[in-house]
Amino acid sequence: MAATHNPSLHDHPGRPYTRRGVPWGRAGCWVLVAALMSGSLVVPVPVVGASERPVSVATSRVYDIPAGPLTQVLNQFAGSSGLFLSGAGVLTEGQSSPGLQGRYSTTEALDRLLAGSGLVYRFSDSRTLVLERGPSQRVHWLRSIVVTPPRQGEAEDPERFDRIDPVSRMTREQFEDQPNNRRLSDVINRMPGVFFRGPVGVNRDIKFRGLDKGFNRLEIDGIQQPGLSGERDFRASRLSPLSIDVIEVLRNPGASYEADGIAGRIAVTSRPIPDEEEQEAQAQIGGIDTIHGEFRQLRLATGGRHSPLFGYNLFLDTARTPREKDKTKTTFDVQGQFKEEETEDEIVVDDAVNISADLAWSLERDEIHFKPRFDREDSSKDKTKDKIKPGKALERELEDGTTEAETYGFVLEHKRKWTGGGRLSSDLSFFDTGQDEEKRKRKLEDGALDKTEEESGEIDDGQWQLRSALEMPLEAGVPQLLKAGVQARWRDREQSKTKIEIKPDGSRSDKTEPGSDFEVEERLLAAFVESEFMVTERFSIKPGIRVESLRRDSQETGRDEARSTETDVFPSLQARYSPYDDIVVKAAVSRKINRPKFEEVVNFRKEKGDRFELGNSDVSSAKSWNFDVELTYNTPSLLLSAMLFRNELRDVIDLIPTGDVIDGKDVFLVDNIGDGYVQGIELEQRINAGLLHPRLEGLVLWANQGIFDSQLKRDDTGQKQPFDEQRDLIVNAGLDYVFPNRKTLLTIAAKFEGKLEKVKSEDELEVEKSKWLVDIGLRHSLTPSLDLRFDAVNVFDPDQDKELFKGSDTTFDTETPGRVFFIGIQTNF
Repeated sequence: MAATHNPSLHDHPGRPYTRRGVPWGRAGCWVLVAALMSGSLVVPVPVVGASERPVSVATSRVYDIPAGPLTQVLNQFAGSSGLFLSGAGVLTEGQSSPGLQGRYSTTEALDRLLAGSGLVYRFSDSRTLVLERGPSQRVHWLRSIVVTPPRQGEAEDPERFDRIDPVSRMTREQFEDQPNNRRLSDVINRMPGVFFRGPVGVNRDIKFRGLDKGFNRLEIDGIQQPGLSGERDFRASRLSPLSIDVIEVLRNPGASYEADGIAGRIAVTSRPIPDEEEQEAQAQIGGIDTIHGEFRQLRLATGGRHSPLFGYNLFLDTARTPREKDKTKTTFDVQGQFKEEETEDEIVVDDAVNISADLAWSLERDEIHFKPRFDREDSSKDKTKDKIKPGKALERELEDGTTEAETYGFVLEHKRKWTGGGRLSSDLSFFDTGQDEEKRKRKLEDGALDKTEEESGEIDDGQWQLRSALEMPLEAGVPQLLKAGVQARWRDREQSKTKIEIKPDGSRSDKTEPGSDFEVEERLLAAFVESEFMVTERFSIKPGIRVESLRRDSQETGRDEARSTETDVFPSLQARYSPYDDIVVKAAVSRKINRPKFEEVVNFRKEKGDRFELGNSDVSSAKSWNFDVELTYNTPSLLLSAMLFRNELRDVIDLIPTGDVIDGKDVFLVDNIGDGYVQGIELEQRINAGLLHPRLEGLVLWANQGIFDSQLKRDDTGQKQPFDEQRDLIVNAGLDYVFPNRKTLLTIAAKFEGKLEKVKSEDELEVEKSKWLVDIGLRHSLTPSLDLRFDAVNVFDPDQDKELFKGSDTTFDTETPGRVFFIGIQTNF
């Protein structure tokens, strides 16, 4: 079978690794940018040839590659031709090649080398060559272990290695068989520099690089999602990973990404539409410390191409997740005398539904995608809290409530390609996230009802967004890839809460806090230009600049509206140098911003305990300069990476004392309190143990570590302290082992979280002790299309221990999450 070039609908030129390009030069470059910025989104592009292939494939050269294993021969060919090879390894295993002698063009050489192998090739960009099975050997969309050996055996990551920006990636082939991958947050939790906060047993609030959840952003297919948190983050625990293909941690993204999010961005990419009709069904049950519990999950997926003109993907994931919490808090005074004990028993049941689709139409040069999405999570809670103090009656609090949260919306994408590598990508999107919450608390003293509190709240956060970006390979002294784009977003957030206190005699009092009802409207306009220059075959740089202008209107119900505007310029520079074929050094510097929480920009005044707190519509956004340097060694059997980073933060936002007093209580204002830094090192390792000994073939060991340090200097007191809730050490480690029968896969994933400190006030400190979390998964293929799955989550069931130091008192807080076991089946057809 002769190898053929098989361009995919998703092929697109990426890095400008060619000595030829569209003959525009510098003048044409600026004309192109000006046209884009002026709103002329349809740009005439010269046609330079009939082929869609990278221009360099027609160049012929002399090869002298001896016969040998196909993998070895292809690697020598890639090195000689200046291409980067992706997809070798498992695909070429056990095959041989007669080698190549003589002068051939790139395409002629590939046709000869792959003849009879059953493989075809395509170019994912002008430098990266991707191998795939031909039609008779096409890999299933969701593989079964017996059909195709797991990709865990491949340690290398060509896409990551080849890109100019520092990034960590996890592909579907790596995470789909890992244990405890029920929610997207469970998968993200194993990536470098990431840990989560929230209820025990739930990975809810993302913490990245030692900074709080408000310092990171999550986007799906390039669209930043509106969330329920006022801190602008999105809870990944509400999403299923079923429809996800690649997860990337963007450590220092360039100008084409939004500047908001000092700690970084988590970019999620949806699964591509398969070339052939594919279906998947997965069902599993489980429980806490037993298989026969209330855990339920059903996943259904189908996709394919009915014709060259139309393709689709459909995904459905439903899950029921019960949680039980047993918590004990015991407080002692400075002499060690018992002061009080508080116990909590809580049962929470989460029911989630995730539905998404990708409907694609393709023409000769145009591609249109319509991607609707609906996510819903309903939670119910019942909690009993008892408080015991020496010589006093038992205090009991009974709480029950429900929360309904959902996100719905769509993305409409259009992509147009031109001969020569130009591409125009535009999208229009709408998403709305809402939440309705009802809660009731009954407080009893010595068994008698003291009072009842009823709380209700609504949140609605919706946005419209329009984006367009143009990519164009150019030859302006050196080969380059120019990219320029514009963005407009309209975002409205409304929040309302009520709190009613009811006495045993039926009297009702309104206890709603000021600042509970408000609306914030934001209008963002942005434009960027960046270009990646290939200075040499091994050295590239990508300068860029982004301008963002934001207008914000905020209003507390019953008060005057406040308006603020800010326009910022965000330069960036990224560089990539590969002194050898398997070593790359990357560096990046950029300016970033962190916009304040929605509640902080509302001019409220609320009474909280022993003080008053004031919002501030004039508070400035926090900003930073981010610096990253990465060294990576990447081969098919070994990946080693080290990343050094430092973020210099300015105008960090928090509460600061004003010196004013109201009714004998100090007044605090939301304001910029000072400057600081976050720095650290992130390490990654992945090794196919067959590199060490042939008998270890099938065993892959992987790990990543993050070590962090920070300092915040407050302007008001001059005090220096770490950023809140920063763990000094995070370690992820695991193994994937394919048994010799090629039908059984064992996976183990462990996470170590170092000590965490949170400064709550000048005389109040909370310390959470370090812990190990271990998950185990087992997959066995019963038939070529049916797999049996078993997961054991939180195998060692460590307690979550905290110590709270407040004044002269010390409180010991212990919470036990429990083990969870799952069993299920998966079928692909």
